[in-house]
Amino acid sequence: MCRYESSKRGLGGNVRCPCPLPDCSYTGGYKDLQTHARASHSWDVENLTPFVFDSPQIFSMNLARKKTALFQEEKEGDLVVVQAVKGTHGGVCVTVSCITPLTPGLRSLSCSVAKLNAYSTLRLGLMVKKIQSVREPEEPTEDFLFIPDYMLSDDHFKMQICIGNEFKYAHI
Repeated sequence: MCRYESSKRGLGGNVRCPCPLPDCSYTGGYKDLQTHARASHSWDVENLTPFVFDSPQIFSMNLARKKTALFQEEKEGDLVVVQAVKGTHGGVCVTVSCITPLTPGLRSLSCSVAKLNAYSTLRLGLMVKKIQSVREPEEPTEDFLFIPDYMLSDDHFKMQICIGNEFKYAHI
């Protein structure tokens, strides 16, 4: 969880957050974390994928290996986390979050997230949830894309995400 520290660094600058990348022990301020991720992990597509606002991005998830995909916006530095977990009643639940303080005044993001199949697509528009740290994914109770078993052939599947500011994709 991020820690609050008094500072004059502006909105959210005084909240310390741990780096979400595997095997990294860095903890720093919200904006410092964005700089750290870009500088220290330099677009390691295995762990951190660059994205551009309002540009669809196709990516793969493999639940047998990794349940989290991390993205960083190329200019602003926003860190977005996509997590998938097998549901208790079958299927897979997918959530989208942004690592950011819960400070009022910081921008909100929305996204369109989709499960792609050869002949069909399952798509949901939603607001991106704000979180301060990445935890082991657990079955969500709200704001998630549910992918039914019949759309999954195994633990590996392709998805598409498109992230934008405010409510742009929330009502797709």
